[in-house]
Amino acid sequence: MVRNLMVKKYDLVGIASSVLCIVHCIAMPFALNWLHANPALGHIGGEWEHIVDFGFIGLCFWAVRHATLHSQIRFIKYLLWISFGLFALSILFAHHIAFFQYLGWFASAGLVFSHLLNLRLSNGQYPKV
Repeated sequence: MVRNLMVKKYDLVGIASSVLCIVHCIAMPFALNWLHANPALGHIGGEWEHIVDFGFIGLCFWAVRHATLHSQIRFIKYLLWISFGLFALSILFAHHIAFFQYLGWFASAGLVFSHLLNLRLSNGQYPKV
């Protein structure tokens, strides 16, 4: 019972951070274009973008690490770590190669799916692997 509550907490944090990242990645280009079109608002971006990106990587790492520590299902552990690896790789290179922006969206969706699957299967209905 306690294990299921712990897994749920970490999975919910992982889902929330991944969805927030997808929203951020889609909305940020529009927001930056609007800010650059209005010079009276000043220059925003640059370092703040990288700080937010690394914040998402850190939060996702924390959620994946704790979700996998408390999960009993091996293929979900692999799925979470592979999705996180793709996510971190895409965040690090998204500002240099456009392909990685799309990979980041895919990896974020993979993290959401993996955490949802972990929530669904960690309630004791799935045999331990």
